[in-house]
Formats: sequence, structure tokens, C-alpha cells
Amino acid sequence: MGCYFGVDSPDLVVVWFKRDVRLTDHAAISWALKQGVPVLFLYIHEPSVYKSAHYSLRHERFVWEGVKDVQDYLEGIGGCFYAVESEVRDVFEFLFSLHKRFSVVSLQEIGMEITYARDRHMEQWFTDRGIHWYEFPYSGIRRGLKHRKDFNTYWYGYMAQPIDNPSFEAVNWWIDEDWQRWYKCNYFREVSKEIGIVQTGGRWGCKMDKQTQKYLLYAGGYIAAYYLIIKPVLQTLGIKKTAEEIRQGENVNTFITQTLSRQKPTKSVGEWQIIANQIYGDLKYTALDDNKQDAFYQIQRVKNDADVATLIRAFGTRREFVFGIPAGSPKDLQQFIISNLSRTQISQINDNYRCKRIKYRF
Repeated sequence: MGCYFGVDSPDLVVVWFKRDVRLTDHAAISWALKQGVPVLFLYIHEPSVYKSAHYSLRHERFVWEGVKDVQDYLEGIGGCFYAVESEVRDVFEFLFSLHKRFSVVSLQEIGMEITYARDRHMEQWFTDRGIHWYEFPYSGIRRGLKHRKDFNTYWYGYMAQPIDNPSFEAVNWWIDEDWQRWYKCNYFREVSKEIGIVQTGGRWGCKMDKQTQKYLLYAGGYIAAYYLIIKPVLQTLGIKKTAEEIRQGENVNTFITQTLSRQKPTKSVGEWQIIANQIYGDLKYTALDDNKQDAFYQIQRVKNDADVATLIRAFGTRREFVFGIPAGSPKDLQQFIISNLSRTQISQINDNYRCKRIKYRF
């Protein structure tokens, strides 16, 4: 890919925005602005794509907000960004009726079969009319590869490229009265907004209405108060049972020593260490982030008391986290299970151990 030259040089370059609607770090934009001819920034919202099962109203709203953000920015500096609602072929057919000598540049979209089929169709359509379509790789991914021999080399080379931040102050924007009239009838109209926690399109990321922010703030406060204040106090006062009480008087260290002296575990120490780490990863955060179901599964992988003893020893004592902050004193495996799993789950674990003739109980 390079600059145009000679008799085939076009009078217009169309920058076709697909999924990547942004103005920085966009190779297609940077290339188009170097051609020395008028440019047309064009986003096409395709009904056939957004009516497919892959999309919902929330997706459309997100896209519309991102497009609107780009439009507002460019119009604020005297630029133009056209977002139309139509099928791709229909848009380019109308553009071709107005202007025969143009070329198209875009990023190579990585997505679904419906958009890949559209690209194959448009590639033939452009070729039949002598229109050059230049595609730049998107995010270091190359479409249609039959092997991955140089994948890492190419990817790291792509990611090491400097980020281009072009200026739009002196761009030669393409203006046509017939195009303007057509655009007024086919522009991408605002999509209705869903209520609640919805990621917002555009440069400012995720936004929420004030009511949702208030609810989240209250919920966060209640969770923090429980884990940092209420739960430790209940355990100290004995209102909430501690691991020592649930242990039914059996000393864990004695259990480990006596069990391993007469029985061998069915897995290596390293394997039980991996399982212990998995359980900790499942339970170390607040209830909102726990994966209790997986911990419930992992703790039942034991086959005898030696497995239990090895797993308890591998787990040791570890700390819980609340919003990424260590909370409370270190806990052993028994305490983690008792304080995080439900009574029903603990009962099922003990039943599982009973069936396996394992003496240990939670």
C-alpha cells in the first residue's frame, strides 16, 4: 500500500468506518489524509447486520453514541463525518452515480460471517467498477491465514508501531450538494436508550444515570460494612460460628500429621497445591466476585483422608479481599469453606465425604 500516482490517481478517497469508529491510531485515516485529494469519512449502519441474532438494541445504542461523539468532535473543528443507515452496496452505488473516480480505504474487519460475506461481495463489486479498495490490518490480526508460523513476529511488530494522532484542522473535506440531499434522507437516526447500567459509546466510556450511581454506592457501602465491620464482630462475639466450633473439637494439625503417617494421598503434593490455589482464587474476593460453584466442585475431588490432609496443608492460611483490599485475619481452608459456602453446599460436601468413607467433616 502506498500513495496514488499517475493517471489512475482518484479525485476522492472514501474512508469507510466499520467496527472501529475512532480518529486516532487508525491506519486507514492516516493513509487517506496523505493522498492529497478530498476525503469522505463514512460510517454505514447496516440493517441486515444489526437485525441479526448477534446484536440487540443495546449494541445499536452504543454504536450510535460512539458515532455521534466523533461527528460532534469533527463538526466542532469544521470537519465532516457522515453516518448513514443503509446497506453498504446501496450507499456506494449512489456514490458511484455521483463520482466515478474514487477509491475506498478501511480497516480489515474481524467479526462474523455476515460481515465477511458482505466484504467478499463488496470486493467483487469494487473490482467490477475499477474502484480500488485498500484494507489495513486491524489490531494485529490478519484475516484468512492458513497457518500461524510467523504470528508472534507479526503481532509484536504491529503492536510496536507508533500510534498516529493525525490533525484534522486542514483536511480537504469532500462536499457535494446531491450527496448532502441524499444524506438528509438516509442519516443514522438516534437509537433509543435502555434504562439502567449501560456502557456508553464514545470517548468517555461507561456512564450511568444518577439513580443507578446512588444504588451502586449504597450497595458498595453495605458490602464493605459487612465484611470489614459486622462479620468480624459477629465472629468475635460468637454470634456467627467460628471455624473452631464447626471443627467439632478436632485439631487440624493433629489430623494432618496422624492421617499422613498412615495413608498416602492419591495425587502428588504439587497437584493438590494447584487445587488449593484454585479454591483460593474462587473464594478470596467478596461475594460479588466469588466462584462458589467451582470451589464446591474442587473441594470434592478428594478420595481419602490423606487427600484432605494434603489439601489443607497446601492451602495453609490465606486472606480474603474486599474491593482489592485485604480484610480480616488469615484463614485456613476450613474457615474459607465455612464462611463462603452455603449450609446446603457444606452438607453436600460432608455427604460426599461420607460416601467415600472420609472421616473429615466441614
